[in-house]
Amino acid sequence: MQRGIPVRLISDTFEYRDPDRQWVSCNMDKLWAAGVPLRVRAHAGLNHQKLVMFYSQALSVFGSSNWTDAVGEPAAGAQLLHDQELDLPVVHRSLRAQVEQHAVRSARLRRSRSRRCRPTSRSRVSPADGAVGAPLSVALTWDGGLWAHVYDIYFGTDPNPPLFAANVRLGPNDPDQPVFQKVILPLLQHGTTYYWRVVSKTMAGVSAKGPTVSFTTGGTPPPPPAYGPGASTIVMWTATDVAPGAHRRQLAE
Repeated sequence: MQRGIPVRLISDTFEYRDPDRQWVSCNMDKLWAAGVPLRVRAHAGLNHQKLVMFYSQALSVFGSSNWTDAVGEPAAGAQLLHDQELDLPVVHRSLRAQVEQHAVRSARLRRSRSRRCRPTSRSRVSPADGAVGAPLSVALTWDGGLWAHVYDIYFGTDPNPPLFAANVRLGPNDPDQPVFQKVILPLLQHGTTYYWRVVSKTMAGVSAKGPTVSFTTGGTPPPPPAYGPGASTIVMWTATDVAPGAHRRQLAE
């Protein structure tokens, strides 16, 4: 498509929202976000047909080639994949007529996006909301739920925490591979309350916001910074300080 070749994809809502096939929705959302015209069936039937049409070559390819995320997943490691290339013009014309009919009668995925594409609600795992005595070395861990593949993590000492990490691709909580999402934090301070929340997103950018929760580390909080006579000098840098030989000016409280 990026080379100017027209590309269309017709798929199925059942596959798009099958909890056991999380990466189908991931790939379909990626294609939709990239601008590929994508439609799903609008009729009551379910067609399990894998067909690729190369119009300029009058070539039709049947087969069972499932997309996969990485080596080791079913399609890459445990399935016998096969393709059949047919260059018979009469077959190509017949299949092309069917493809065109499906393209006209199918429904646009965008129309069902508000109902179907939002990630499911998820549960927090660790640290729990209101936890006290948390260690200084903490990993934020949560259940990403279904359909979310990308996460924005907000974290800090403000009750409205700032963005800590954006567009972290941790994948969904796949029923076949139930692994919680995790982000390791830098070393924290003693006796300090921290706030965090997670925004889950699909590969199409549809998001679901999580609640803001907090935890407090153990130990005595650090003393406040000293100000007044005898305090350390504060060095202020100007815009010209990046130039070789530039001077800096100092302001002492």
